[in-house]
Amino acid sequence: AYVGTISVAEILNATPEQPLENLAIQATQPVSNRTSLASIAFDERWDTFLHLPVVGRRGNLLGGLSRKTLRESAQPHASDAYAGPDALLRPVASALLLTAMTLIDVVQAPARRDPTPRAGASFNER
Repeated sequence: AYVGTISVAEILNATPEQPLENLAIQATQPVSNRTSLASIAFDERWDTFLHLPVVGRRGNLLGGLSRKTLRESAQPHASDAYAGPDALLRPVASALLLTAMTLIDVVQAPARRDPTPRAGASFNER
């Protein structure tokens, strides 16, 4: 379970042999994994921490959310261009145009009928 955060200052002031369990732990409110990114974009904890701890429903530590990840999530994705209300307009319009052009070609094409009947061509013949 997530308990808190050890500050960078604590780590830099400690000796290399000192175990992490002996360093002071700051009680830091973690971010729930169900929290929206927009709701924590301007959180005051970003003034203190480069990463915010992310916990699950049971309080177990899942990882950390960095400022970089938060910033990148706010950038428009390439897939967003296809998510708009006109997303299907272009493919459907091009399919309709192609179908109409093909139908016009079929209608305008001269009838290709062979004037001489072939023997055995009819199902009624034996």
